[in-house]
Amino acid sequence: MKIKVWLDDDKRLISWAFESDDTQLGTTEDGQQIIEAEDTSQFVEDHAALVDGKMVLDPDYHQPGPPKETPAEPTTAELKEQIDMMQAAVLELADLSLGTKK
Repeated sequence: MKIKVWLDDDKRLISWAFESDDTQLGTTEDGQQIIEAEDTSQFVEDHAALVDGKMVLDPDYHQPGPPKETPAEPTTAELKEQIDMMQAAVLELADLSLGTKK
């Protein structure tokens, strides 16, 4: 498949897009490059460079893992239970501090 790549002055990948198969390989009128690629797995913006007509990932690049799962929000029933427990604890502390409970 043919890919159009936008590169910085050091031939590092800034952006890329698919091109039609009838597009000629090489430099475009606007100074970008059209290259041939089997897959786009190496096309990671800011982490790859064009070397001998092929996109090469930085050797120290590590693909990020899946996003971390955020904990579920507590349900209304769970919140009510927590509030009830806190109120009971506050009342018990009040009784202890006032000396009404032994």
